[in-house]
Parts: sequence; structure tokens; C-alpha cells
Amino acid sequence: MPLGLDLLLVMGTLVIFGATKKLLKNMQVPRWLVLVFIAAALIGSFIAPIQLTDNFLFSIGGALVPLAFCTYLFITIRGSRRKVWTLCAAVLTAVGIFVLNRLVIQETDIAFIEPMYFSAFFAALVANILCKNIKSVLTCAISGTLFSGLIGFFEEGITGGYAYLGWGSFFEFDCIMIAAFGSMLIARAMMLAQSIVQRRAAKKHAAAMLQAQAMQQSQPVDKAGG
Repeated sequence: MPLGLDLLLVMGTLVIFGATKKLLKNMQVPRWLVLVFIAAALIGSFIAPIQLTDNFLFSIGGALVPLAFCTYLFITIRGSRRKVWTLCAAVLTAVGIFVLNRLVIQETDIAFIEPMYFSAFFAALVANILCKNIKSVLTCAISGTLFSGLIGFFEEGITGGYAYLGWGSFFEFDCIMIAAFGSMLIARAMMLAQSIVQRRAAKKHAAAMLQAQAMQQSQPVDKAGG
């Protein structure tokens, strides 16, 4: 079974058993809707890619469904500034993946892992660095991975190379799922780290307040004793 399908099943299981409850609450996305998108991606991945031209085809489960999910997330992002920044971050991510593929991955021979998967990890990491909102993070990671393929396709066509793109199929589908799953894991880890830091800061603040109160209460006793 392809890695992308495995990750989809894992994400679906996590959503069903409530492991992503806090993430979905922050995203303000109902659980049933996420499950609908996951089911649509699973079913669509078994449908043969649709060929538009001799050198361009796209997958329903690997391209159209993730694109629809990103569109939904983008529309529901609050604030025009946040939307503009999310769009800019997605473009930067797509360009970064394209450059990474051209300058690094294609020139590197890595035996233990598919080199293209590094672009997915890169997308997940960059999305969490550039965006703070979980909706923006997922939109940036998924759409950046999607549109990086289009950039490469048009670049090959402009420069006279062999331009062929199976959009959302094969390794592209795996990369999209890795980017989505990885961005969620990183976002969750950052939320946990932030929660731990806030708890420690609250404990330090409470201890300092108690110490200050104790010092204020001891001052009259010291004066009386003097």
C-alpha cells in the first residue's frame, strides 16, 4: 500500500478516536467534515487519474480533494491580513520546494528514503515557521506541495524540456499526505511545548506572588520586634 494511503488511514483513526480533538477545536473545523475529506481522498485515490493532455493528468484523491480542503480552510481563515499572509506563505513554500528539488534532491543519492519525501518534510517545517494559525499551517503545507509540481511543470515547458505532470498521483500523493501529517505533528508538538512553557511561567509567577505576600506580612513583625 502506498505511504500516502497509510498516512490517510492513520489520520482517520486519530480523528475518529479523538486524538486530534484539540487541533480540530483550534481549527474550528467539525470532525465529521474532516472525515468526509479523508474518505473522499481515500476513494479518489483508487480512481484512475484523469488525463487532460498527453503530458498532464491529475488525481481526484491526490489533487482535487486536497485542493478542495485547502480552499475550505483558506475561506474560513479569519482576517484579510492572515489570508494574504497564508497565500504568500504557500507561494514561498511552493517556490522553496521547487528550488529544493532542483538544486538538492535531484543531485543527491539517498538510499534509505525516497528523496522527494524531503520536500514534504520541508513543506511541513516551513509552514509551521511561517504561519502561527493551524488553518494557515495546513493550507500552506498542502497547497505549497501541490503547486510546487505545477511550477516545475511550467518551468520545463518554458525552457523547452520534457514537461510531464501526474498532479497528485504517485509520489506527489505521498508527499502531499506527508506534508499534511507532518505539519499537524509539528503544530501539535509546538502547542504542547507552548503549554508547558506557559505552565512553568504561571508556577513561577505564583511562587513569586506568594513570596512577595510573605515578605509584606513579615515586615510589620520585624518593625514591632525592633
